[in-house]
Amino acid sequence: MKNGAICGEYVHQGQHCIFHKEKQIAKDFEEFQKAIIDKLTRDNSDERIKEIDLSGYRFNNFSFKGLVFNKSIIFNKSVFKQKAEFDLCEFNCEEVNFSNTMFMGDISFGDTKFFCAKIVFDRVQFRGPTVDFSGAEFNCGRNGFIYFTNINFQGSATFVGAKFTCKQLRFWNSVFSGPLVDFTETIFDAERIDFNETSFSCESKETGKVYFRSEFHGDTLNFSSTKFHNYNVNFYDSKFFSKTTTNFTSTEFNGCTVLFDNSVFNSELTWFFKSQFSNCQKISFDNTSITGESIIFNESIFESEELSFRMTRFLSLATTSFRKVWFKSRRVLFHGAEFQSPETYFSESVVENELDFIGEIQPVSKKVFYKNVEFTPLKLKVIS
Repeated sequence: MKNGAICGEYVHQGQHCIFHKEKQIAKDFEEFQKAIIDKLTRDNSDERIKEIDLSGYRFNNFSFKGLVFNKSIIFNKSVFKQKAEFDLCEFNCEEVNFSNTMFMGDISFGDTKFFCAKIVFDRVQFRGPTVDFSGAEFNCGRNGFIYFTNINFQGSATFVGAKFTCKQLRFWNSVFSGPLVDFTETIFDAERIDFNETSFSCESKETGKVYFRSEFHGDTLNFSSTKFHNYNVNFYDSKFFSKTTTNFTSTEFNGCTVLFDNSVFNSELTWFFKSQFSNCQKISFDNTSITGESIIFNESIFESEELSFRMTRFLSLATTSFRKVWFKSRRVLFHGAEFQSPETYFSESVVENELDFIGEIQPVSKKVFYKNVEFTPLKLKVIS
């Protein structure tokens, strides 16, 4: 404790130092800027200090742009009241921790490099109009962890061109509610990638946009129980290369246009088990290639103006299954689709409108099971 301050810094007025003072006037800003730079320089170079602790600090319009941190840095319960910039920063340390931090203005981590064993953004409140991680590199090695968990993104969130490398990457149980969520050209490379139980629920009057035109590498990708509401969801040209499982079990798409066109699924198991596509304008898997051991759409619900699998290639080594699927879409199109799995199932499915297989299907699965399929009305033509 210095001069009576609980945090160890000098008391500014009353009981708080300049870093924790709730209300700052204009002359405080200059003092704060100088004091924080002095502290960062001192702590970063002092070998006796193992981590830089900025817990609970109150930042106004402040820029960390271009700074290099060689020690762990903690922002637990800090508040950024206005714009915050971390562009071009480098974190070369054991841990970066923003747990319980509140960002009230725009926040930018453009081209920031995180070379840390553990990166934590847990229970963060992003309340500003934009959150920008474009070009950021998160590299924890093959044993590290990256947590974007229990977060509230109230504005647009951009991760364009970002790269994640670690053992476990978690985006679960977070809420995206801004007009834009953009993971275009993002590369995810982790043993386990989790977006499960995350909610994409646009609160703007117009439909929002979610872009996942991304590459997914590693062992397991999990979007199970993820909810997309009032967004145009675009996985166009994505590469699903997770070795064991790509999992969309119980994923909900409500009030969306959903595009998986031109994507490649190359996992042992591709699961859309019990997925629900409700009140959608269009659902499209056109020109998509799905390989691996099994492809499962069992017990899913498709409700849209159009559901399209045009030129889709179902190339699993064992099974392609649409068992107990409820096709509620006005038009269901499999034009030119290829079913090369040894067994393909449509058993016990319900087709409320028209299911159209018109187009060449070469070669067709050796066994195609339609037992107990209800077609109302029937428009089915298979050319083989």
